[in-house]
Amino acid sequence: MNLKITLFLILSFHFFEVYSATPSNLKVIKDRISHQGIEVNKLAAEIKDIEKKIASNNSKYVKKMKTLDNLEKEIQRLKESLRLDTEEISKEYKLTKLSFDNYLLESSDEESENTELNKEIFLELLSKKLKDLKTVQKFSQTNLVQVNKLEQEASRMKQDEEDLYHIIISLENNKKKYSQKYIDTLEMKNSDQVELDKILIRNIVKKKVAKSNVPFKLSLPIDNYLKINKTKDGLNFKYSETTAILAPRAGKVVYAGDLASYGNVVIIDHGNQVRSVLLGDIATKVKKGDLLTNKQLIGYTVADLGTTKSLYFEVRKKDNAENALNWLDTENLKI
Repeated sequence: MNLKITLFLILSFHFFEVYSATPSNLKVIKDRISHQGIEVNKLAAEIKDIEKKIASNNSKYVKKMKTLDNLEKEIQRLKESLRLDTEEISKEYKLTKLSFDNYLLESSDEESENTELNKEIFLELLSKKLKDLKTVQKFSQTNLVQVNKLEQEASRMKQDEEDLYHIIISLENNKKKYSQKYIDTLEMKNSDQVELDKILIRNIVKKKVAKSNVPFKLSLPIDNYLKINKTKDGLNFKYSETTAILAPRAGKVVYAGDLASYGNVVIIDHGNQVRSVLLGDIATKVKKGDLLTNKQLIGYTVADLGTTKSLYFEVRKKDNAENALNWLDTENLKI
């Protein structure tokens, strides 16, 4: 086979393998992220619904507890009343029996002159005592019936309370299960999103850098970064620790200071109407008018423990924002 044709086929195959596989990978990852997003929203809704049910059942549980407590206090009060009534009945019974015994004793004494009078007094006393006893007994019987009813109701409420407790425990377990699934799905989604960002940056680098027609290249402003996010007008270098910020090319500092609430900014003029802009939470080591060499230290990123922050990088030509990737030396670019 002709050597040129062979090389053409090899290069064509390589081009097809690299560039045709990427859209397919992109679609797979995008579909997966979309599905994960739907799943995350669904799980969030499930968790929210469970939390509402837990709150509702907790409210019912607290009310049941309060009602049951009041019910048990009422039962205790009625039982105490029954105890006192029983003591009163017993006391009255003893007094009546004593009176009866005295009556028998008096009636057996033939010499007693007050037999008839004693008999009338006793009968009247006995009648009154019996009437009082019947009243107390009736009241006690009513209290006893009420106590039985309240105890049955308390028993049912205890069962309801126990059922509510088991429902709450079950809901809490479901919430834990859904919450863990939510976290796992969200982590997978975030991981896939990072991978998608990397692929998109790679594609941008391959397409844009190949077409770029710039007079010179710029070095990376920082070497120690986590990843790069492309914005409309520039790049965000993500970092989590203090790292050196370097001049992307020799030039002159035309501005160094703060910019409203955005942080500190350093603008370097590299000639040919090209300027680079560095903006973020940075501690600058240069001032306006300083002449810089390529990769000269111009400051440090300010890091916060456990937080990912951004250093914004922009390239401007004739005061218009350029595609920063076209200007960067991508040889050491970590994507």
